[in-house]
Parts: sequence; structure tokens; C-alpha cells
Amino acid sequence: MKKKTVILLVLLLFSGVYAQEKVIIVKYYLVEGCPYCDVVDSMIDEIEKDYPNVQLVRLNVYKSSVWMNEFLSYDFWKVPAIVINGKATFQGDEEITDQNLRETIDEYLNSYTQGKSFFEKGKNYYGREEYTKAKIYLEEAKKLFENGNFDTNLTEEMLEDCNSCIEAYDLILKGDLFLESNDPEKAREMYSQVTCEDFKNTAEEKIKNIDVYEESLQSFDTAVEYYIQQDYSRALNLFESLETMLVCEKQRECEEYIEKCRKYIDIQNLYDEATTLIYDDGLSAQNKFMEAGTIYKSLGEDPERYTIFAEAALNFYIGKTLYDSGSNAGLPYFEKAKQDFEHLDFQKGVEKCEYYIKKSRSSRGLYFISFVSILFFAFLFVYLFYFKKKEKSNKDTKKELKKLVDKYVNEEMSLEEFDNKKKKVIK
Repeated sequence: MKKKTVILLVLLLFSGVYAQEKVIIVKYYLVEGCPYCDVVDSMIDEIEKDYPNVQLVRLNVYKSSVWMNEFLSYDFWKVPAIVINGKATFQGDEEITDQNLRETIDEYLNSYTQGKSFFEKGKNYYGREEYTKAKIYLEEAKKLFENGNFDTNLTEEMLEDCNSCIEAYDLILKGDLFLESNDPEKAREMYSQVTCEDFKNTAEEKIKNIDVYEESLQSFDTAVEYYIQQDYSRALNLFESLETMLVCEKQRECEEYIEKCRKYIDIQNLYDEATTLIYDDGLSAQNKFMEAGTIYKSLGEDPERYTIFAEAALNFYIGKTLYDSGSNAGLPYFEKAKQDFEHLDFQKGVEKCEYYIKKSRSSRGLYFISFVSILFFAFLFVYLFYFKKKEKSNKDTKKELKKLVDKYVNEEMSLEEFDNKKKKVIK
């Protein structure tokens, strides 16, 4: 881990190591008064203008023995002569052409650009400890940097660390397989060969756990028993303590049990919260029941119980809202919620529903009595008003008929006239 930290710090402090402005160095060896050098001078000047990534260095070989020795180290024997990035060499006017120089510079710049891209990807995987992927990109980056003779020290250092970590991973895996096959001595041998700092602590921890591995397997079986008994908290605590001690298939099983235990505990917490919210915040209770059902379904279980709870919570909420508003329309919602709670064997919910059902029915009885009373008094009023009027009308009719009869008897009107007036009076 220490080595990796140092490398990452170097990358952080010198992040421009592959992004410096001048990445191509062109050394131009010349002698004053050389007629061929005058021609190359103008060519070099144009290249310097066109390539901001090129650093041009002019070296008069007669002015320094160091430059002369350097000139001769490339097996040059005449000027002008050019070296690009200490690798590509050109001598004399036949080789030093604008096309040759530009093609070489373009090739090196392209190698640099691609190499930088691969290096950055490799660095990212390296930082995430995905060493196999990092190695692929870093090896490609190294080839490209070497093509243009760019610095590869940091790339090689990261590659070396990747190889060490990949080897360590393989050694730990082999050790795990030996341990799973009940060969603790071979497992110890594999773990002891780990040198990568990132895996050394893991390997040392596994060596310590070799002697208690059999005991760990027994504890694993105990944790499974807790899980079967639905004692998920105790099972989780035991599984978590064993996670780093177990290997291979048992470790994978342990991780699966840990995930399941956490989900079942989340479900229980959601259920507990929801059941306390049913009577005061039915909508929140419904949401928590639905969330619990979703998690339960992800475990391959049937979420019907939580779906019914969610529906019952919603019905209770509607019934309570209507009841609190003074409406008697909440009764059927309470009855439906009670039916669901009975199905779920949730006695507290049943009792709450019965309380509100009783209150709602009492209110309905009062409403019914009031309604019947209003109808009775309305009927009585109509009856009295109608029959009083009818009785008075009958008395008046009798008086009129008596007068007509007296007039007819006294021969004050004819029979025909009597019949006509009688009809009018009766109407």
C-alpha cells in the first residue's frame, strides 16, 4: 500500500509529466558558415512555428566538446545533423528534408497522444485497484511511449506494482483453494509468498485465521441456524464476523446471507414503523408497507401480506378522514379494513376498526331517529293542514246545499235550476 501511495502522490504532484508543453525535443547540430546549414535553418524555423509541442535546440559542435562528443555518439560525421527525441537521426541535406522531419514529428506526437490516453485509463484502474485492467492499458501506453522515446519510468513502476498485486491475488486465491480443500500448510505457504503491499495485510490476516478455520465453519453453521429461525440480527452479527475468515464458496455464501439478513431487518423495521403509523398517518404507513413488500419480493418471497396491510392502512385512513369530517360515509372503509386486519391476524387493528365502526353506527342511529322525527312532524303538519281545510270545506258545502234544498221546497227555484247549482256547490 505504501508503494502505491507514493506512486499516486507522484502522479498528483507531477500530473504534467506527460502533459508538458514541449514533448518533442529536436537537436540540431550545425557549424557556422556551413552552406547546407543555412538551408536547414529556415526549414527548422518553420517547423518550430508550426509545432508548439516541439522544443528546438541548436548545438554548434565546434563550440563545445560535450556537444561534439554527443554529435559523434550518433555516428554522425558531417553537418547538418538532426536528432528527434534522442531516437530518430538525420544527416546531410539528402536525409534532412521537410517531409522527413514532419512525418517523424507527427508520428511521435501521435504516439504521445495515444500513449497518454492509455496511461490515464490505466492510472484510473490502478487507483481503483483493478490491476488486471490497469496492466492492459499501461502496457499499451509503454509501447507507444517507447515508440516516440518518451519517458516510461512512471509507467513501468506502475506496471511493476500491478504485476506484483496480480501475483498476490493469484497466491491468495490458491491459498484459499488449499484451505477449502483442508490443506492448511499449503495455504500458509501461498499466503506467505505475497509481497504486494495492497494484499499483504490480507494475506497475514488469512495466515492468522488458518488455525481457527474449522471453528469458523462451525460458527457459520450456527449463523445459518439463526437465519432459519428468523433471528436475523444475531445471524447478521455472526456472519459479519466470519466474512473475512471464510474462503471461496463459504465466503460467497456468507456474503449472500449478510445481504439477505440486512434486507429482512429492513423489512421488519419498515413493518414496525408502518404499524405505529396506521392510526395517525395512514398514507405514510401505506408507503412503508409497499416498500417492505418490494424488498420482500426481491428476496423471492410472496409480498401479499404487505400488500394487504397497505390496502388496509389506506382504507382505515379514508374511513378516519371521513369520520373526522363529520361524515358517516367512512363506515364501509372501516369494515373493509377490519376484514383485512382479521385476515392478517392483526388484533390491534381489528380493535381500532371495531371502535370506529361502533361509533359510526351510533351516529347513523342518531341520524336515523332524527330523520324519522322530521318525517313524522312533517306528515303531522300536512295532515292537520289538509284535513282542517277539508273539514271546513265540507261544513260550508253542507250549508250551501241546505239553503238550496230550502229554496226548492219553498218553490223558490225549479228542479233544473236546483240541479245546476247543486253541482257547482259540490265541486
